[in-house]
Amino acid sequence: MLSKKIKIVTILASFLIISSLTFTEVKAAGVTRLGGQDRYETSANIAGQFDKLNAIVIVNGEDYHDAISSCVFAKKMGAAILLTESNTLSKASLGFLNSNLSKDKNVYIIGNTKRVSLAVESTVKNFGFINVERISGQSDYDTNSAVLDKMNVDEGTPVIFVSGAGYADGISISGIAAAKGYPILMTDVNSISSSTAEELKKIKPSKIYFVGGNGVISQTNRDNIPSIAGVSKENIVNLTGADRYETNLNIMNQFKLQSDTVAFAYGGEDNTDGKFADALAGTAYAAAKNAPILLVNNNNNKLQKQFVDSMKYSSVLVYGGIGSISDNLLGLLISNSSSAMSAYSAVLQNGAMFFSTDDSKSESLNDFLNDNNVITNKQSITHFTVLDMDGDNIPEVILELSSTNAPEAYEILHYKNGKVYGYHRVLRALEDLKSDGTFLESGGAFDHTFAKLKFNENGSDEIQIAAEVSNQENGNISETYYIGNKIVTKKEFDDFMNSNSKSKQANWYVYNNEQVSTVVK
Repeated sequence: MLSKKIKIVTILASFLIISSLTFTEVKAAGVTRLGGQDRYETSANIAGQFDKLNAIVIVNGEDYHDAISSCVFAKKMGAAILLTESNTLSKASLGFLNSNLSKDKNVYIIGNTKRVSLAVESTVKNFGFINVERISGQSDYDTNSAVLDKMNVDEGTPVIFVSGAGYADGISISGIAAAKGYPILMTDVNSISSSTAEELKKIKPSKIYFVGGNGVISQTNRDNIPSIAGVSKENIVNLTGADRYETNLNIMNQFKLQSDTVAFAYGGEDNTDGKFADALAGTAYAAAKNAPILLVNNNNNKLQKQFVDSMKYSSVLVYGGIGSISDNLLGLLISNSSSAMSAYSAVLQNGAMFFSTDDSKSESLNDFLNDNNVITNKQSITHFTVLDMDGDNIPEVILELSSTNAPEAYEILHYKNGKVYGYHRVLRALEDLKSDGTFLESGGAFDHTFAKLKFNENGSDEIQIAAEVSNQENGNISETYYIGNKIVTKKEFDDFMNSNSKSKQANWYVYNNEQVSTVVK
């Protein structure tokens, strides 16, 4: 009967490798989530963040065109944006308007009566506001032009073109456009409206930015627009990407807006996703804070996180509730090496308590080391190293434990979503640790796995890179070799392992207060 020795090792390991899950909460400074029961309450809550309001801009909350047209205008007027239904001004918007704006201040209604009805306009006037002005046109593009005309844009100001067929590119650039005072013009795929062309001739821009690829603004249109404006090729900038998220990041990197604040908004998957509304109301406040808007979703945000880490923002605005941007996603985006190191330092100095799922109680690191339920003999920390084991750009702290002068076990500290988790591994489960986080696990004389770890809230999973597995049948032992999950020859395996053996070893430090304060910072 065929039996695999590695299975026996795995069963034994389940008893020997105790994954003690512990955490300490670290609150990220400067995070403000702005949401509400619906998009209208969200817009009122965002408007409530302004220190001072000189005006209010009211736009339809079911459509994105007029809000994108208004963001630069709102910044110039010192206004917040309130969202409304077409025929009814919501209680939240009306309540905010009535309580926070003097009756002699300006209220601008952006959009024609199909977007914001005369009934809504009458409601505002009936509450005593005497300076109510509608800015509109027959089409979305005409309204866009009317807003630009009201702004009295200085001649020579750079302009930004976005597609009128989708919201993502307009929202991507809105915060930066408003901060810089660059008007946003909308276009169809292949042509601009006559009203847009007239505004372009008036502004005579020194530079034109096109946001989005040829699928939303055709090359023919890109060639035609500069000729109308008299702008040379060297003053044309195309900001695009493989999708809306890459386009958004390219916008961020193009302008590198110097700000201590960034706004997160849900980017959606297509132009029918109604979650765009939270970001619409937020464009004016992002502009008031001089903050760019970063589009995120619930899939891969690795590049977004790298950008946030590189800019070292001290304040974060989150537009919408957890249905748009979950707490887990938020934690991933704002977690960085600095906050991780602060959390690790608190744990190592016994200034933060652990919650051990093994003992179901809170305990300090000292108590954890003396807990016989987790560690069978009294051990102390002798050495430590700091490196990124799972490739998430946030380092782990690995503690070497011993009751003698030789290593006996390890405790890995991993930071995620403001918490520190601990994972216990026996000596043979973490041998020959490299600086890139790879290691060897020994299951006996013939079984070895070359792997990395993937952490989760309940334990850790090994990601096999290569393995040597023994098979026993009728008293005979044979070896099977793997690179990944592919069976290879012994020579291929040996060559692969010899190549990886040259990788840099982990840098271990003697564990004492001075070294911890120097390295874990």
